[in-house]
Amino acid sequence: MIRDHWYFELVRLFNRIPYMDIDLPENDYTSVRNDEFTRDEHLDRIANDLLEAANDLPDSQSEIGRINRRIALAYAAKVKLYQAYEQDPQTNAVTGINRTLLQEVVDLIDGIQGYDLLADFQQLDLLEYENGPESVFAIQFSKDDGSSGVGRINWSMLLNSMTGPGCPWQGDGFFLPSQDLINAYQTDADGLPVFDYQNRPDYGKVVFDSNGGYSLGNTDGNVDPRLDFITGRPTIRYKTFEERACGLWVRNSDVYGYNNTKRFWLSPESKDAEQGWPWGASALNWQIIRYADLLLYKAEALIELGGNGLEEARTLINRVRARAMNSSYVKDFDDPSKDAANYKIGLYPAAGWTQDYARQALRTEMRLEKAMEGERFFDLVRWGIAKETMNNFFAAEKDNRIYYQNVSFETGEEYFPIPVAQYNFSGGIYVQNPGYPAF
Repeated sequence: MIRDHWYFELVRLFNRIPYMDIDLPENDYTSVRNDEFTRDEHLDRIANDLLEAANDLPDSQSEIGRINRRIALAYAAKVKLYQAYEQDPQTNAVTGINRTLLQEVVDLIDGIQGYDLLADFQQLDLLEYENGPESVFAIQFSKDDGSSGVGRINWSMLLNSMTGPGCPWQGDGFFLPSQDLINAYQTDADGLPVFDYQNRPDYGKVVFDSNGGYSLGNTDGNVDPRLDFITGRPTIRYKTFEERACGLWVRNSDVYGYNNTKRFWLSPESKDAEQGWPWGASALNWQIIRYADLLLYKAEALIELGGNGLEEARTLINRVRARAMNSSYVKDFDDPSKDAANYKIGLYPAAGWTQDYARQALRTEMRLEKAMEGERFFDLVRWGIAKETMNNFFAAEKDNRIYYQNVSFETGEEYFPIPVAQYNFSGGIYVQNPGYPAF
């Protein structure tokens, strides 16, 4: 199961990869080509391997976080969803969607029991809920566990911690939400997403006055409350932290913007968060698959299957939205009786719920619910819309971030190039991915 997780990540990142199983002698590693199997063949093997693992695993384990049967089935559903979108091996374009595999996704998820959504979205980032009913498969981290140093913490997240004058942490400001993402959380009078948000002015963008003070501009419209569950915005309360002193929070805000992330972070004053170095270290898990994912995976499969499943897909998407709607909203710093923004989120009505509209709703929901979890780009590649979406993103963001001024996304960039070091390791038998110069 764990081997399949890493092979799945390799396929998503590099497409053309070698396959080496446990029986391959180490001396033969360099004889394995990276073009022996196609993406679809890799995904088929991974999915079948996961189903085989499920047959051998118990339904639950005595130790928290251990792999069990339900995890293997959930991961198989995710892999089969990717596999259903068939790709041209040269252009990476989606050439068809396999209905049989879509139905297998639905059937697998229907057979997974024992999970539920947490009552409040913000519980996803609290230690007491990290192995709760929503966690399907997570990387388990720990602190003060008897190992050397602070423990087995998530070191990679430390680069992302906020920084600024008076902040308890002095992080490096990596992994920042874009202005385009913040704009995407705008909702209409019914609390539904504004699909054409890129035609609107930037929402909540930091503006400065002549004295160097700052505020958020264009905040009259409605926004999904997940905006401030997921992104850290200047002047908006950061979790339960009571101080404003962090100011703009980002180490190099003139270049990278003024917003940071709240996902997978504890509140700075939490007793469970490290107060000194390493900044913000905690035992908070990283969720790889959570129950909200399974609901949205199933909804996606049902939408592409069409027919009577469209209505069930609407119910599933609305279930995820209802959790956000019923969560406790972020409050105003100066008046805790008021919300920090005009939060409004509604449920999709049956009227107008066509397959095309449902597909747009699902893809938007995946972005809003899963923002800052590292899945967005892979979703775009799976759907075959990475080039269109990324180039629209660059066009929308180029006035906010100077490094997007002359950027474009080209066919072939759906996957990373095969590294030169791996080509050399193979003795020159590896083949470069389409869209990149040959070795």
